[in-house]
Amino acid sequence: MRKILITLGCFICCIPLLFSQKSEEDAIRAVLDAETVTYSNSPLHEVWKKHWLMDDKTVLNLCTPDCTIVHYDKAGMMALPNIVTGVANAEILKSDFIYDIHGDYATVSDMVKIFIPEDKITVISYEFRVMKKVEGTWRIHMCTLHQTIPK
Repeated sequence: MRKILITLGCFICCIPLLFSQKSEEDAIRAVLDAETVTYSNSPLHEVWKKHWLMDDKTVLNLCTPDCTIVHYDKAGMMALPNIVTGVANAEILKSDFIYDIHGDYATVSDMVKIFIPEDKITVISYEFRVMKKVEGTWRIHMCTLHQTIPK
């Protein structure tokens, strides 16, 4: 009977932690979804200002469908033209999220399918981000994107 009560007590104590993890995942997902909307309609610098933690450790790595590999630190990102690079009417489907949250830091990986109607192409992007919680808000700190066009 004592073992059952101890087990039940431990389970009850862990319930808030399970809900806390889910709420942090939801908060991170909200930032990533908002970044997608901003990216589709706003200049690059606006995307970074709203959703990224831009400091001396900020990194953006990108491998494009043609295998071009680029690496940008904060200075390199801010040197890019401040233009809208997203496609406003693209159909975007995000899936396969994996979260690993430790206090104010988290890693998130996911897959994004982007269908561009005008070009009739689909781009698949495998994405990995390091997130940092600053003043109660999750921000993107580092990001690696590997894009491909399925044949």
